[in-house]
Amino acid sequence: MPKLKTKRIPKPTITAQQVQRVESVKSANGQSHRRIFVKLTPEQKEYFRRAREEEEAAGPPKKLPTRPRLEMVVTPDETNLLDAVDQYAAKHELPNRGAVLRVALSKLLKLPLAIPHHGWKPGRERKPAKQR
Repeated sequence: MPKLKTKRIPKPTITAQQVQRVESVKSANGQSHRRIFVKLTPEQKEYFRRAREEEEAAGPPKKLPTRPRLEMVVTPDETNLLDAVDQYAAKHELPNRGAVLRVALSKLLKLPLAIPHHGWKPGRERKPAKQR
């Protein structure tokens, strides 16, 4: 299906006179944001209406694939593996066994870890089950 070429309207600029109020909002992950309430002009309303229609016409947003959960099964004879994983985690200050597995796989496959991700930080609050 060919894309329709529409005339682009320049993005409207919002002036200080249009700002009605500003609120400080704390998100679930602890970050603080400002919520700005603005009185829009008819041209600005038209711009945002057209942008919303274009987005709805593009269809539903693509859903990203979920990451699989990795599990390690160990027999009672192989508990020394878990001891080694725990010792490595303590030595390198990794928070859990999954972080050790991630580092080990990156070394085995010779893939650099661009972003060191070690999972949940200890003490971080979890979302309620209904939001996950």
